[in-house]
Amino acid sequence: MFQVLFLYFRSWKTVFLIGQSSNPKLNDLVHQEASIYKDIVIGSFKDTYRNLYMKMVFSLKWPLDQKCQASYILKTDEDCFVNVGNLLNWLSNHHLANGTHPLYAGRVQLGMEVIRDKGSRYYVSEKDHPAEIFQPYVSGGGYVFSGSLLPSLAEVSQSSPLFPNEDALLGSLMYRLGVQPTDNNKFLPSIFCEIPDIDRFREANMCALSRQIVLHGVQDKHQLEMHFNSVLLNYFPSLCSLETNYENMRDHCKS
Repeated sequence: MFQVLFLYFRSWKTVFLIGQSSNPKLNDLVHQEASIYKDIVIGSFKDTYRNLYMKMVFSLKWPLDQKCQASYILKTDEDCFVNVGNLLNWLSNHHLANGTHPLYAGRVQLGMEVIRDKGSRYYVSEKDHPAEIFQPYVSGGGYVFSGSLLPSLAEVSQSSPLFPNEDALLGSLMYRLGVQPTDNNKFLPSIFCEIPDIDRFREANMCALSRQIVLHGVQDKHQLEMHFNSVLLNYFPSLCSLETNYENMRDHCKS
């Protein structure tokens, strides 16, 4: 899933990117839904974890085909909650101060080793990626980049080696363009905490959660709960303590 954001009008469009299922009936149902809601884009590849990198490359080309003039692109996963208000406010401030510079931001990963274990879902062969360390990249659960980068990214993806690791691959493409990732601690805080998904945010402080931009592991009805609580706390900030710093939740894990 990704969102194209138009800062001049503070508007956005959400689009769901999917591939092909091995179930023909499911493919027919998806095509029917796509024709009704006009928010599903279907690629020609199989929708599997190993093909996520194909979906990422596909997401670079589709906005160009649509002649989309988005200021920024947000890519996120289906189990992530996006606080759109916080995202737009942060991007507006960034745009005023640094709008002429390309943005590639999220939770930055540095010095990540390439997995050579063929039994791992993250396996990448030496043929596909000879180096043992990935270039710096931002985690795939949620990241944002400047819409102005789309033409260059689509072009460099045609001439660069591709490998089955979506977020690391985008980092590699950005590196080839000379764009460095920017870390933002409001993207994917606590993503590495070993807390069951069902309890991850129920146990956390909602005042702290309402300050974040992208939260991982929020599914089904918990998306609605998070949206309601975030809106409530934005309208009534006095519900949160004035003496507590809720801004940084990065890897604050409950024992």
